[in-house]
Amino acid sequence: MELWAIVPLGGICGFVGLICLFCTCCGITCIDPNQAVFLTYCTKYIGTMKQNGVYWTNPLYNKSSISLQISNFETTPSKVNDFNGTPIIIQAVIVWKIRDTAKAMYAVDSYTNFLRTQSESALRTCAALYPYETEDEAAASLRGSPQIVSGALRKAV
Repeated sequence: MELWAIVPLGGICGFVGLICLFCTCCGITCIDPNQAVFLTYCTKYIGTMKQNGVYWTNPLYNKSSISLQISNFETTPSKVNDFNGTPIIIQAVIVWKIRDTAKAMYAVDSYTNFLRTQSESALRTCAALYPYETEDEAAASLRGSPQIVSGALRKAV
């Protein structure tokens, strides 16, 4: 066998080997605890991987990492009127966590901005439902019934 016939075959095998190595390395996906990987292919939703570990996925999939950790933020201080019409300045700390990654990615443009806007709106609405203070101990108030008010806020958001 002549030497010129062996060289192209070796080059082809090397090229195929590099392509296989590239596909293997690009398909490796590492998922940390409290993280999720959102998979799409040509804008079609493929699925979400939530189990932590190392996985191989199709290298053509687009992968977006999303945090599933509990997060919080403070709303900006807002001047609103309570149930009696008294002006008060109110602020809240919102604690949140993503449960459905597909809705977080597709239902809104930016889930963090959406949550901030909804929280501000719900806070204003709930502040108008209750008086700041009340003399009646059985009636709910913003200052005296934080569990009731936070439940109403949670429901409104």
